[in-house]
Amino acid sequence: MSGDGGQDLAMAPYGERWRHLRRVAHKILTPLALTQMDVMLENESLRMIQQLLEHNDKHRAEPIDIAKRLILYTCNIIAAKSLGVTFASSDNATFTGLIEAILEVFVIGGVGGLEDYFNGGGLFDYVLTKHKREAMERIKERVHNGFILGRIRELEAIIKGDLAQGRDPRTDRELCYAEELLLTMNDEKLTLNDIKLLMVDFMFAGIDTTSATLHWVMLYLCNNPHVQKRAQAEADRLVTTHGRLPCFEDMDAMPYTRAIIKEATRIRPVGPLGLPRQTIEEDTVAGKGQLVV
Repeated sequence: MSGDGGQDLAMAPYGERWRHLRRVAHKILTPLALTQMDVMLENESLRMIQQLLEHNDKHRAEPIDIAKRLILYTCNIIAAKSLGVTFASSDNATFTGLIEAILEVFVIGGVGGLEDYFNGGGLFDYVLTKHKREAMERIKERVHNGFILGRIRELEAIIKGDLAQGRDPRTDRELCYAEELLLTMNDEKLTLNDIKLLMVDFMFAGIDTTSATLHWVMLYLCNNPHVQKRAQAEADRLVTTHGRLPCFEDMDAMPYTRAIIKEATRIRPVGPLGLPRQTIEEDTVAGKGQLVV
C-alpha cells in the first residue's frame, strides 16, 4: 500500500525485483555501516537529554511530552543516515507532516477494517477501501514524492557538482544511504524511484517502531522505580570508573540495562501480527492473493 503498488522492498512480491532490492539494501546495511551509526546515536541521545534539561530549567512546572521527544530522536537518527537531514524541533512543519504520515500509514495498513473480515472482493472491496486509497495518495504526494524524492534530487545535484569539480564525494564526507545509492545507481541498475522507495521503507519502518519501544521502556521504568534505581546504579558505576557517560562500547558491562530492553520488547513487541500478509501461490488454506488475518 505504501510502496507504489508493491514495488518497494517491504511490499514487493517474492521474485527478481525483490531479490534485487534486497541485495542492494544489504550492500549499504553492512555491519560496519551500522557500527558507524553509534556516534550518531550517542550524539542524538546527548542532544535529547540536553533539550530535556533545558525544558526542565525553563518550564519546571510544565510536564514534558516524552513521546514527541522520542519520536524526534529516532526520526533524526534515521533521517540523518538515510537522507542526511535532521530536525531541530518537533514543531518543524516538515517533521510534523512526516510523522503524521507514518502514523497514518500504520493505521491504514493494519488489520481491522471490514474488508479484512468479509471476503466480498471486487466492488465490495473497492468501496470499503476507497478512503484508504485516497489517504495513501495524499501521503505519497506529500511525503514520498515531496519530501523524500525532493531531498534525493538535492543530493543528486550536490553529487553531480562534486564530480564536475573533480571531487570524490566518498572521501569528502560521510555519505548517507541515499548518496551511496546515487553513486552506484548505474552499476546497480537503479532509478530515482527505486532509491526513493528504499528510503521510504527505511523511514517508515524505523521511526515509529523504535520510538514506541523506547516509550514502553520509559513507561515500565516509571512504574517500577526499583528497576530504575538499579539501572541508574549500573550507569553511575560506569561514569565513576571511566569519567564519562556510558556509550555503546560499554554495553557488555551493562547486563541489567540490556535485560531491561529485552524484557520491554518481549512484553510489548511492536506490531508482531499487525501487518497484513498475502500468499504468493495457490494454497489449500485460503488460495492465492487471499489476505490472512
